[in-house]
Amino acid sequence: MDIIEYWHITKPKIDEGIARLLPLFIERMPSEYASVLKESIEGGKRARGTLTCLVCQALGGRLEDALPRAVAIEYIHAATLIHDDYVDLDTVRRSRPAIWTLEGSRRAVLFGDLILSYMINMMSDMSRDDAKAVAEAIAAVARGAFQEPLNPMLLVDEITSGRFPSGLYDVIIKLKTGALFGAASKLGAIAANRLEMGERVYNYGSRCGEAFQIADDLREVLRIVETGKANVHKIITLVPACLYYYSDSIKEILDMIMGRHIDIASIVLERWVPLIEHMSNDIDVRLNLALKEIEDLEDNEYVQILRQAPRHMVRLMLEQKTVET
Repeated sequence: MDIIEYWHITKPKIDEGIARLLPLFIERMPSEYASVLKESIEGGKRARGTLTCLVCQALGGRLEDALPRAVAIEYIHAATLIHDDYVDLDTVRRSRPAIWTLEGSRRAVLFGDLILSYMINMMSDMSRDDAKAVAEAIAAVARGAFQEPLNPMLLVDEITSGRFPSGLYDVIIKLKTGALFGAASKLGAIAANRLEMGERVYNYGSRCGEAFQIADDLREVLRIVETGKANVHKIITLVPACLYYYSDSIKEILDMIMGRHIDIASIVLERWVPLIEHMSNDIDVRLNLALKEIEDLEDNEYVQILRQAPRHMVRLMLEQKTVET
């Protein structure tokens, strides 16, 4: 069995668990709200939940013990996306309108809060370690999101005055993406009753998540190169990556933010090659660091899949079509 086969077996079970919990969130809501909120939970690759299950089985645990934790991490991920879409002004999520565009910012934020609070409570009922893992992950994601640039004019001022921290990108991806992948992996160790492996598999998952996020941002850079088009809100989110990997790319970024007319395609093709190369190289570095965390695990079928998973996740991200918003 390879990672694709494992995912095809596991994902439907995670989806089934997610569907069983849905009534807890929507049963008392008016039908017009319930359908929208239901759609916000459905769909997605279930990469984090699959990782929870895979780590559990790689460490000798049972899939049935991992599944409730996989469901929880996917609900938490869904809640962070609901919040992110509003904060980032993204209007599309999984080829559907983002919740805030349909129900307004207040309901979107409150629905995300409802999911997060219920998941912490559910994990508390399972064990103290489960609750601690998800609570720490939620806090880390919030800390990362809090540090992302949002105000275009403030951002331009910070860059031109030299006050924008060049290492911010590394901080953000460790908190916003790495922490949730790390928590997903740690929940797998808890499910397998192998808490002594918690730190190592957390680091494995965190590095996978960082590589996954870099691949997501690289995909957006490549889209700009291919189309010659740039959405200002997307450009703002790319600023930390551009400064981190290739500071010479920042002039074009500032021009795009300021709305200056430039031939994006020709400039980017000519000047952004080092940016693309540095991002690609760092993906490899972080994937290798992830694999180093599990290199001495006792070999079994699931450990072999665990070693395949990081590069497969990154490949899927890079191949995924970008939806314009």
